[in-house]
Amino acid sequence: MIDKIEHAHFDVNGLSLHVARTGQGWLIESPLISSMHLPSFQIFPNRVAGKLGTVLFLHGFPEIWYSWRHQMLAVAGAGFRAIAPDLRGYGLSGQPSIPEDSSWQDLVADLIAILDLLSISKVQYETRSIGFFPLGNLQLNRNSVLWTQKVHVVAKDFGARPAYDLSLRHPDRVATVATLGVPFLATVTPFISLPGGFYMNRWREPGRAEADFGRFDVRRVVRTIYILFSRSEIPIAEEGQEILDLADSSAPLPPWFTEADLDAYAALYENSGFSFPLHMPYRPVASIPAMVFETLFSSLNLVTRIKRAVFHIYRSLHKLETGGEDPKVEVPAMLVMGEKDYVLKFPEMENYVKSGEVKHFVPDLEIVYVPEGCHFVQEQFPDQKVEQMTGDSDVDCLNTLTQQKVIPSGSTCQNGY
Repeated sequence: MIDKIEHAHFDVNGLSLHVARTGQGWLIESPLISSMHLPSFQIFPNRVAGKLGTVLFLHGFPEIWYSWRHQMLAVAGAGFRAIAPDLRGYGLSGQPSIPEDSSWQDLVADLIAILDLLSISKVQYETRSIGFFPLGNLQLNRNSVLWTQKVHVVAKDFGARPAYDLSLRHPDRVATVATLGVPFLATVTPFISLPGGFYMNRWREPGRAEADFGRFDVRRVVRTIYILFSRSEIPIAEEGQEILDLADSSAPLPPWFTEADLDAYAALYENSGFSFPLHMPYRPVASIPAMVFETLFSSLNLVTRIKRAVFHIYRSLHKLETGGEDPKVEVPAMLVMGEKDYVLKFPEMENYVKSGEVKHFVPDLEIVYVPEGCHFVQEQFPDQKVEQMTGDSDVDCLNTLTQQKVIPSGSTCQNGY
């Protein structure tokens, strides 16, 4: 089935980005030709979109486009067009020559460029023919109407950040947004109080994760990360211990993650390495002089100064990108959380989600809990049957796409709790 997914590379912002794609719209032939305008006539592209619109899948770490393979095929079968890029520096996508210069803004710019190159926008044309009028070798269609192409964003892990930033900065391009494993976060407050051995703290330190990972081959690194992050406990190393020491070689893979899956991930990380994937998302602020903030908090110990520096840098960047400290996501949204996802154990995270505080930033949010679900819920439960919902509204379409194997059977939906 995976051979139904096509692959392409696009030149985007100076990089060659890999995009996997499938579904209606890519190979449909039509008598219409490339876009151009003539008086009283409109000529339209010779490719049309899936009948329900387009789903843009965004991966997290250590994932790549492959982590969405099940959902891509499922939503394509339901009438959507599915695209899943390897984000810059991941998988088969190119890496910038100076990784430290890449930021969250660059990810959003990459996504907009991909949508533009694939002619995916909020508004498209649909023809309603009252007859074709020949003009030389051209077939011109006289009457046409506007219709809305629904661009849905489904994101996992750190992919939630560019997904929500895309919704905030380009609401005219996004119909709905669904995130798995990570809610909308206006600040990094939940991470500040975690100890120095917390995996994000370790991996933010340039060179530390590379040294940790460098002790093993790529296959062993991916294997260990999947084992650790499918557990319900936050990965936190003790003094004198590194993150990959938290699981030894005898630990079994999660039952839903096969050796063939491991081979696929390992092959792609052999291509990309880990340095840039670690930079994005864990070090996208490295080019900002943190010493300014460390000086402000010079009376505090070093670890506290570093944490405060990260916090204020993040807030500064987030304010810059979203246009304020109190952003509002206006598009219909869904959050999918595995009940055994370690992210819920971040300080105040469960209360933030279950109390409805998150809805201050995302008012039109539906929250779905997956029993037994871990952080990799879309790979953990790819084959369970679910009831398909139909309808024409944005909310109905969101439910349709998220229930094509993204949300497994037996999940419970709670509006704000």
